[in-house]
Amino acid sequence: MSASSASKSWKEEALLHDGSKIMVVRHFNLGPPTLESREQKELDETVSFALPGSNKKIIWRTEFNDSIPDPNDLSILLLDIVKGTP
Repeated sequence: MSASSASKSWKEEALLHDGSKIMVVRHFNLGPPTLESREQKELDETVSFALPGSNKKIIWRTEFNDSIPDPNDLSILLLDIVKGTP
């Protein structure tokens, strides 16, 4: 994992239902630290991976929306690819 004042990102290996594995990259852009804490709020998130057996890259992205009180995240708990469809 790498982190700086502006972003953080890491790679995760995901095991698919057929036993194959893919590499998933997660990236967050961060806002400035808040007055209440020294933590930086995640402004947006990008999750990307390549479809197995192809050169097609899938990118899922959220965008910053300050009118939503909850974090702007994808909250991915499970990822699988069935017949070429994530």
